[in-house]
Amino acid sequence: MNKFFLCAVMLALMLCVAGAGAEEQAALANPVRQEWVRIGSPAENAEVVGKKPDIKGEFLAPIDIGSLVIMVDGVDVTQVSEVSAKGFSYSPSIVLSSGAHTVSLAGTDQSGQPVQKNIAFSSRHTTALAEAYSNNTATILYENALRKAEGDASPNSKVEGNLSSETRIKGNDAEVGFKTNLRYYDQNTPLQAVGSLKKGVSLVNYILSSNTAKSSSQRWPR
Repeated sequence: MNKFFLCAVMLALMLCVAGAGAEEQAALANPVRQEWVRIGSPAENAEVVGKKPDIKGEFLAPIDIGSLVIMVDGVDVTQVSEVSAKGFSYSPSIVLSSGAHTVSLAGTDQSGQPVQKNIAFSSRHTTALAEAYSNNTATILYENALRKAEGDASPNSKVEGNLSSETRIKGNDAEVGFKTNLRYYDQNTPLQAVGSLKKGVSLVNYILSSNTAKSSSQRWPR
């Protein structure tokens, strides 16, 4: 009876030692990779209030900076980001739409092993409104003839300006959008009747849209 008990104890000890050895070998073969970067702004799954939120991160382990690729919503922003051995920062040049966003980082560490990090966050433009922005673009073209052939009836000078404007306001249950294009035209000679072109300021087109949880509508000139 004592011999049987002793054999059982020895067998149990051997199995425990073998199991511990197998776990150690597995740990060596598949080491737990430590975090290599901490994205402090914005925090993961956070809701940010702002139109152009800064995105910043701190490197927790040395990496090959030249291999780093920074993506925001699937767009490569590496070249317009500030990157150093300590971390990175990116300030959007355009307004981010409200809603969900993703930040993806990829590169290699100093030993050549690939590293990757993905986080998600959401944004709204103001505390009260999910979106509230106006984007305006103006262009001006001036032409002046230095020399003209005899009998040339074209104007000596002319100027054309265009203004494109887009405004959008979005709340929790409704949104309103307005897009328009204005044109200014002038020249030193009377304008011949050519389509809709005329001197002064003219409204080229506009679109007014609204959308609620129950209905939507659009208006535009014929």
